[in-house]
Amino acid sequence: MKSPKEPLIKGIVDLTWEAFERDGFSNGRLVGSPKGKLTLEDVMVDTAVFEGTDFTKLDLEKVDFQNVVFRHCNFLNLDFSKRYFGRIRFEGCNLMGSKWIDAALSDVIFIDCILDYANFSASEMKVVSFISSRLKESFFAETFFKDVLFDSSDLTASEFFKTPLAGIDLSSDIVDSLHCEPESLKGAIISPAQAIGFVTYFGLKIKENS
Repeated sequence: MKSPKEPLIKGIVDLTWEAFERDGFSNGRLVGSPKGKLTLEDVMVDTAVFEGTDFTKLDLEKVDFQNVVFRHCNFLNLDFSKRYFGRIRFEGCNLMGSKWIDAALSDVIFIDCILDYANFSASEMKVVSFISSRLKESFFAETFFKDVLFDSSDLTASEFFKTPLAGIDLSSDIVDSLHCEPESLKGAIISPAQAIGFVTYFGLKIKENS
């Protein structure tokens, strides 16, 4: 199992949102949020650090990201469908309700993030890790996985229909009430304690001792 490559953050300088809006983006660090609504359209944000930024105050239209670190940023209900994310690190971010339908994620890591109700359906995920993150009722329907890791994360009631989980280690995760068909579970790695919760997927019943 590969681990995501860390963003290549070199030679960045501190920027103000005023300079960013006036001059466009160059390698830099932005702290906080713009004072008013700011539009980014049809650009690649490359080699950057965002700290404490509320991205709901930005219009992100056809924006891709590579070599970026997001620390304690807010992406509540934002739509990243059909976007590209390469060499990205999310730390302590709120991504609840975010949409990643048909997006491409490569070398991406989510650490201590909130991703409840996030929708990754039909996305392509290569070398992506979810560590100590909350993904309750998230969606991974018809999603392509290659070297994907879920570690100590909460996947309660998440959906994996038509997404093969062969080789995916779920043994450290909370996997109560997953929504998927038995074929998707074949080859998944679970703990002995979790096994009893999966018997119903295969039409089995547990007989109680009389």
